[in-house]
Amino acid sequence: MELEFASQALFADAALLAIYFYGEDQSCEQIRASQPRPTSILGPYRANLDDAGRQSGIVFRVDAVPVGTYTVFVDALDLNGGLVGTGCSPGQRVLERDVAAIKVTIQDS
Repeated sequence: MELEFASQALFADAALLAIYFYGEDQSCEQIRASQPRPTSILGPYRANLDDAGRQSGIVFRVDAVPVGTYTVFVDALDLNGGLVGTGCSPGQRVLERDVAAIKVTIQDS
């Protein structure tokens, strides 16, 4: 899964990524408008961002995603748990033991 940031400033502010897998019936707009986030099918998975991760990027892998179509949603949080940005990628297909390349771009919240 490729997670990228729309701006370097946003990337510098983020300390943690929370990654959710929703059903294809959930739209990015519905998820983004809900606080707290609605219950997801899988997750939230957490990926910490440290200085090394900010320099070279992070690899995020989940091996136990069942076959299906998902809306993948990401919250970028600062050290205090404040929301600094979100990203969403609808229509992501997972086939047996293969995942279509999932790319999520995180924008300012």
